[in-house]
Amino acid sequence: MKTLPYPPTDGFRADVWDRIRSMHRLGYAIHLLVMAPKIPVDAVILHELYKLVDRIDFVPRAPLRQSVATVTPTLVARNKTLATTPLTDEYDVTLAESEHVLRVFDNPFLRTRLRVLRVHNRESKYMWELARSDERPAWKAFFAIEALRCRWFAGTAYRNVDAIWFISRDEYEHFCQIRPAPVAAAWLPPALTIDSETLHRRVNSKRVLFLGGLKNPLNRDGVRWYIDKVHPLLLNDPDYTLVIAGNADGSPAAHRLAAEASRIDRCTVHLSLTDLAPLYDSCAVIINPMRRGSGVKMKTIHAIQHRIPVVTTPVGVEGSGFTNKEHVLIADHPRAFADAIRAVLSDPALGDAMTDRSHQYLTSHYNGDRNIEALLSSLLPPPNSDNDGADCATA
Repeated sequence: MKTLPYPPTDGFRADVWDRIRSMHRLGYAIHLLVMAPKIPVDAVILHELYKLVDRIDFVPRAPLRQSVATVTPTLVARNKTLATTPLTDEYDVTLAESEHVLRVFDNPFLRTRLRVLRVHNRESKYMWELARSDERPAWKAFFAIEALRCRWFAGTAYRNVDAIWFISRDEYEHFCQIRPAPVAAAWLPPALTIDSETLHRRVNSKRVLFLGGLKNPLNRDGVRWYIDKVHPLLLNDPDYTLVIAGNADGSPAAHRLAAEASRIDRCTVHLSLTDLAPLYDSCAVIINPMRRGSGVKMKTIHAIQHRIPVVTTPVGVEGSGFTNKEHVLIADHPRAFADAIRAVLSDPALGDAMTDRSHQYLTSHYNGDRNIEALLSSLLPPPNSDNDGADCATA
């Protein structure tokens, strides 16, 4: 992994953390390789990690100056140390969380029965969308170069894997169309723990919530579009308010956006909250106004998991399997987006019906334990019942 999966403060961490929970419940002993120098980690975080993970090793990255001037994507080049990290155990499954850590499969010390790649995004598209969205010229140029590197790298990225698990149904289907290959490809939705008893309490408010990491240029671009184009169209309703919540730590651009948004009429901003439950419980609609991106947007999935009505752009729901008017409301024009929000706020029964259908779809397709067990049983025999469980290395 390129970072610790806990706390699950963004979509990537949330997806990995839920998968770790599923594999732990299925009896796998988990060895976690984290691409970062060993740094002091909060004792509470370590305690939560070691409830599920048996071993954690921190693998230092190669120096940045040695990784930029290459044709290989920068993070792939920086993570080349995975190819020489001593590994003494034998594993049933080695799971690379994104193409950035694929060099683990070049490691001569790795003894594993199954090599699996988790695809979170089509990286070349994702980098290009970052280049289009970031407001900083130097970063725009960097992301554009990375998009070209990722496009080149994709041609050789899958040579050492036995299976590829796509988070996005759309990207899985695209892969199958353009690259028929002996690799076992599958759509593996996020490994959610579905609570069939979860009911969204209908709230007597017209609070609209955006929840997402403001450090990400794609989220900032979506929030700015909403604030500039959609928010003014809803201010004629005196009860309407906008709530923005997200992580901005270490990002001047994110803090600037938060400061700008907090000065807007009927808009409040919360940064780095540790408990999101009060926001979920008090909002009537969750929005995802992202206009650019790749992969599945976990903020949309988590809203559906909490049985809260969702209004989103097409980008905000791509790859998830959820459809317009059946599970969510999809709009791509400011006025249509505002009308969709107004429809849910004025007709709670509409939102209730959508959340019931979307939660049923979630229950059918997003059961993490069931999905992972089915995929692994098709590729491996079940763990030996005489052992503590099979071993899984997660990089």
